[in-house]
Amino acid sequence: MIFYFTATGNSFFAVEKLRSENETIVSIAKSYRDSHYTFDAKHEQNIGFVFPVYFFGIPYIVAKFIHRIEIAMPYNAYVYLVLTCGGATGQAGRLFKHALAAKGITLNAQFAVKTPENYIPFFSVPNIEKQQQILSRAAASLIVIQQKIVHHANGDHNRCKGPLPALLTKFIYPRYDKTRNTKKFRVADSCNGCGLCVNFCPDKAIALQGKNPVWVKPQCSLCLACVHRCPKHAIDFGSGTRNKTRYVNAALSREKYALVTR
Repeated sequence: MIFYFTATGNSFFAVEKLRSENETIVSIAKSYRDSHYTFDAKHEQNIGFVFPVYFFGIPYIVAKFIHRIEIAMPYNAYVYLVLTCGGATGQAGRLFKHALAAKGITLNAQFAVKTPENYIPFFSVPNIEKQQQILSRAAASLIVIQQKIVHHANGDHNRCKGPLPALLTKFIYPRYDKTRNTKKFRVADSCNGCGLCVNFCPDKAIALQGKNPVWVKPQCSLCLACVHRCPKHAIDFGSGTRNKTRYVNAALSREKYALVTR
């Protein structure tokens, strides 16, 4: 069983490479929206978690999901984490390990893989050629990770923590909560009122008023699925995303809940 969260598709790209045939995969976003937190994994040998790093820490929605989750599983289950990141993970893996421990779950191993950068308020999406290079290297890394999972390798195998990971997380992650302010979202006149952003939002933070999307909660997980996946590129988050290239991994076209929720 693999629990995953993805906004632009990088983490689902990882899930595609990692999952075994007929393995159950669970969308954290869909489960969160449906208030579904109880899972039967008694017959699962491996239990994985795959999600992106936000501000060198854990996405808000993932933290809330883990806080509420109840999993029935065998005592000897192998539990692993795969982080996706555009640059570095900091101590996101350590934070997640502690979150699981609070639920009485032991994290046996953690891994990380670099994928195309998509946090466009600060950075720019690499060009298509660079994206293909990054994803090609990611696919190769995921093959290695998959084999380590098959053989139940234990320990910290994350080689993407970056310099001084403890300091990265200590000073940057607290800014995440302050940055999640939905007042920064703006909608251009090019919006056609399709409503996809409402469906993509895992936090139910967007609603349509007439044909105009409005943010009805003061904060969200800041996944930016609404920004990247708007077919008209009509949504911005502050001035930092204006005229920036959007990013969607092709894996989303194969994801069961691609048009339901992230």
